[in-house]
Amino acid sequence: MFEMGFKLNWSEVTNEFKGNEKKLFELYEYWCYFELIDVLNQISINTIDFSDIFDKVKDEDKDEFSISLKHNLLNTFYINVGDRSIEVDLTYNRSFYRTSNEFKSYSVTLRPDYSLIVRDGEKEHILHFDAKYKLYIDSESFKNEDIVKMHAYKDAIVGTVGAYVLYPGEKKRLYYEHLDDKLESVGAFPLSPGENKYNRDYLRDFILSMIHKLIEN
Repeated sequence: MFEMGFKLNWSEVTNEFKGNEKKLFELYEYWCYFELIDVLNQISINTIDFSDIFDKVKDEDKDEFSISLKHNLLNTFYINVGDRSIEVDLTYNRSFYRTSNEFKSYSVTLRPDYSLIVRDGEKEHILHFDAKYKLYIDSESFKNEDIVKMHAYKDAIVGTVGAYVLYPGEKKRLYYEHLDDKLESVGAFPLSPGENKYNRDYLRDFILSMIHKLIEN
């Protein structure tokens, strides 16, 4: 659209650069969403077009386009596990609350950045990911409070089998379910803009491995 010369007003991005404080954590959240879609595109038998995740509206009076990310959108992927094709849905900023039947929390309303719903017949297994952009002055590790939040997702949201931090650091860590040492149920993954092919590939392989474990077991 830039190359075609449109006047482009992407409010969600331009607003982040107003004033002296740049809200880089929100830009990082958007970027991680694109990375997850790219990772899932690599392991699925179908692909999601990035243009499908935006709302695009033209303001005739100002002769410009407005673009924003679609929230609560279900991006559906199909992944082969053995001789089966498994439906996997990716949601962005989906709220889970007590009165909901499909997206349910046992207690308070929670809204992970991204939720991966693995559908196995009538069963649903959910993996959550949260983008955490912070300034790591003395360490390139994740923060303990980030892991605590992942435990909250895992314990409160019905159907959750795993919750993980995405952050721009170097150290990765996985914690196994205390009742089942076969599933890495809580953890943190480094994911940084730039030369991050290794970390992206590791995340891709982990997601694929978890899907296989959930379906095969």
